[in-house]
Amino acid sequence: MKARQEQYIVHVGDRQMRLTFSQAFVLAHLELVAGRPDSAENILLPLEQAHPQGRQIKLLLARCYARRDNPAKCRVLCEAASCDGPPDVAERLCGAFLHRRFLLANAIMDTQKVLRKHRDLPGVHLFLGDTCLAVGRRGEAISAWQQAVANDAPEGLASEAARHQLRKFAPAPAATSAPVPAASPADSATPKEAPKASTPW
Repeated sequence: MKARQEQYIVHVGDRQMRLTFSQAFVLAHLELVAGRPDSAENILLPLEQAHPQGRQIKLLLARCYARRDNPAKCRVLCEAASCDGPPDVAERLCGAFLHRRFLLANAIMDTQKVLRKHRDLPGVHLFLGDTCLAVGRRGEAISAWQQAVANDAPEGLASEAARHQLRKFAPAPAATSAPVPAASPADSATPKEAPKASTPW
């Protein structure tokens, strides 16, 4: 897909980077989990314009809006991402994303309910892993990220973000169970891990 081959100029604070489509998605995820939803949104909006049907982009954007306490935009994006699925999926996802601000246990339970019926939702597995890690359930987080990698086709975006988390948090055998993406072109910057924020997302 042409949009995936193009490179994007991404601004994070006073830094400017030239990234591929998937690298920009991973960086947006890092910004979000570090507690910077505004920065994540700024990275994701050009990607959404280039790939308007991208479900993983819409789900990550929905998480940004939930973090900023904007349930209306969160719901619209959840509905768009699950437009051809059962009607309860969007409602449960929106609830889980909004619960993530204060009620982490509720967010985990809501997400698990969705995944029990619909296991092929890589962006939801990614969210579950991030949320489990936030409450110290590292083993469950690793399992969720592995499921994101296993179920991410054809988009391959949630799996890139999940692989990054696995390389950081999983023991070596689990982290290398999925192939590492090929190196980026020489003139592309590889996204660095976002600095930790006081309230991780």
